[in-house]
Amino acid sequence: MARDDRESVSPREGAVLDRVERRLTNAEIAGELYISVRTVESHIAALRRKLGADTRSELIAAARGRRRRAVPVPQNSFVGRAASVTLLRSLVASRRLVTIVGAGGCGKSRLALEVAAIDERMPVVADLERSTDPLVTIADVLDLVVETPSDAFATVAVALDAEPTLLVLDNADPVAAALSALVDRLLASCPALVVLVTSRTALGGSDEVLLELDPLDTVSLDSSPDAASRLFRDRAAAAAPARPLTPADAPVISAIVQRLDGLPLVIELAAARLRHLTLLDLAARLEEGFGWLDRAGSASRHRTLEAAFEWTWDQLDARERDALSRLSSLPGPFGLDLARSITDIDAVLQLADRSLVMRERDGDRHRLLGTLRVCVLGRTGPRVMQEVRLAHAEWVLGVLEPLAARARLDDAPASTFAADRLYADAGAAIDFALSSEHAPLALRLARSVAVLLEQYGLRTEGRDAVARAACSQSVRDAATTEDLFLLGQALCHGDLSLVDELAGIALARGEGDLAARHLAGTVDAYLDRRERALDHLARAEQLAVSVGDAWALGSIRQHRGITLRRAMTHGPPPDLVAALAAFESAMSSYALAGDAMHVNNTRYMMASTAAELGLVDRAIQWADQCADYARHTGNEHELAHAVLARLTASGGTGEQLDDIVREFRAVGDLRCLTRSYFLAANRAGYERTALEQALEIARRAGDTASQARALERVIQSYQSPTRHAALAFGALTVVLGEDAAAARLPNLSWEGLELAVLEGRAAETARSRSVAAHEGVERGNAPT
Repeated sequence: MARDDRESVSPREGAVLDRVERRLTNAEIAGELYISVRTVESHIAALRRKLGADTRSELIAAARGRRRRAVPVPQNSFVGRAASVTLLRSLVASRRLVTIVGAGGCGKSRLALEVAAIDERMPVVADLERSTDPLVTIADVLDLVVETPSDAFATVAVALDAEPTLLVLDNADPVAAALSALVDRLLASCPALVVLVTSRTALGGSDEVLLELDPLDTVSLDSSPDAASRLFRDRAAAAAPARPLTPADAPVISAIVQRLDGLPLVIELAAARLRHLTLLDLAARLEEGFGWLDRAGSASRHRTLEAAFEWTWDQLDARERDALSRLSSLPGPFGLDLARSITDIDAVLQLADRSLVMRERDGDRHRLLGTLRVCVLGRTGPRVMQEVRLAHAEWVLGVLEPLAARARLDDAPASTFAADRLYADAGAAIDFALSSEHAPLALRLARSVAVLLEQYGLRTEGRDAVARAACSQSVRDAATTEDLFLLGQALCHGDLSLVDELAGIALARGEGDLAARHLAGTVDAYLDRRERALDHLARAEQLAVSVGDAWALGSIRQHRGITLRRAMTHGPPPDLVAALAAFESAMSSYALAGDAMHVNNTRYMMASTAAELGLVDRAIQWADQCADYARHTGNEHELAHAVLARLTASGGTGEQLDDIVREFRAVGDLRCLTRSYFLAANRAGYERTALEQALEIARRAGDTASQARALERVIQSYQSPTRHAALAFGALTVVLGEDAAAARLPNLSWEGLELAVLEGRAAETARSRSVAAHEGVERGNAPT
């Protein structure tokens, strides 16, 4: 049957065909449509000719096919919902009222239509977006002639009960209040009827089952592209076939679909813009907002994002609007306890019922979709935003401080998890406090975060927030020497030059102060200043003994061990035996203070030192004990330390090394990352690459001893003087000085390669100045 033949069926012929499909006699059809039997016969004859049906049974089959084809499923591909289709098909096979709920634009209608088109029952699709009376809309879809309003329900019920039917009520939100009772009546009157609803909120009907539809995944669990990226690529190929996307575009596409929350509607709107924009232009425009994303045509809420939001906003009462504005002013996901502190919790739950507040897939927190949040913030005044951000910062502080106060005595996995969840909120709270010139609040937040980082393992967002606070002059002015010590201790794994500044400020406020001496000795231990470090630590130990501070004694003795163990750029070689003794003393002090985490951290350093002394069995035993502790407490940072110590002792360079490199890089532990790359340099064929990486990280950390070690090993890897070796030697002369560099490599002559040595010196000098300038710019951009 040709498409033109199907389309040539007139409305009246379609009405007759529907009744033929319901197996009504000609007389019954005439009675329902108020026409003569002869007219019915005439219409049936025309239908047989147009539809190519010789018998009434063939006409019924053609009618069913015509009805099924009438399901308005879009002709483009359906991406990323295979599991949802399977689940929905199982639900409509076993339940009689199923409602797909979810945020606007997440694909509820498309999912319902796809399932309706393949369901075995007769599909009837009623779009209620502009409906004022759902019963009348259903009757219109069925092409029923209703003489009086009192006949409407009976007429619709008879039509729906003629055979097994799947009634799809799409976009039910405008008439949701009236729909629940109607659906209950229809289900009671039509035993073979199943109703599938799409809505942002549940109908509340009896025996209703909900399918909550989330946005598409924006992160892939394997090597294949995520569903949101696949949808974007598909729609982009249709919008701009002459400019196909490539695999190299994957990072930009991933950023775009994450920015769009994985919402299919918004992804389609954005991809359509590639007709006029490049991919990078599109990504840049999306950072400015979403109001410019639209489609040509009518102002349907499925055509423009702004129309969709306006429709949503109009459905809310004043209390819900205020709650939505306040939730949008929060910097990120939130628990109900935080929501309760800023707004009416009942209104929040009502917003959740409307699919405007979404529960995060992993955990007990909630969030707003970013697209919705941008729209709401455009209608939220600065006073409300300021109130909410201050309340948020105070709430964060109220959770942070008690957790930090007990952290040194509490290594439970739940506490590690709680700290991890707080860093993003704490960073946002610190930034707000800095920008609002609440220096005391920023300081209290930052010092608590610093304690948690030290106890429960580094996290980049937490460390960076502490660094931003530590760069603020107003925070420095408000800080005590103890505050400066806590901030500096947390930053010692990365920006040592910043820690050195904090130590200088602390010493200027009192050389006889325990915290000042403690911090100065700590940073000097890492900055190749052995004599100064040992002097500061010795004075700090005397002060700690005098006040009976067992924890400070443990930390001071641990850093003495670190100082004695390090291979300094200048000065005597490491004293590993004395370092091991200092670590053992530190363990005893930490144990007396009740800090099990630092007992374990010191044991890791003992394992590493024992490995360097050749005490392999003891090193492996201590490393395994560290690993057991870290797994028990859920401390991934300490687990990486333990694995590093064991690999150092055993000489391993397998997949575990790759894992800890990723962990140390992710959390910004530059010291241990450098050690890991030195270990990786033992891999065959990987030596120079790993040494270059170790050199890069050592430069970022300001670790001159590791820079010298890396350059020396690079030079030795060439086995004879070459241009590349001479370039590395030139860099080494900048790090150590010419005489010290020559003394390190006394058997090498650079005759004939003098120009390459000078080039290496110039490049390293320029690189050092560039790093210093970059650090200055970064600090200049820090909030103050």
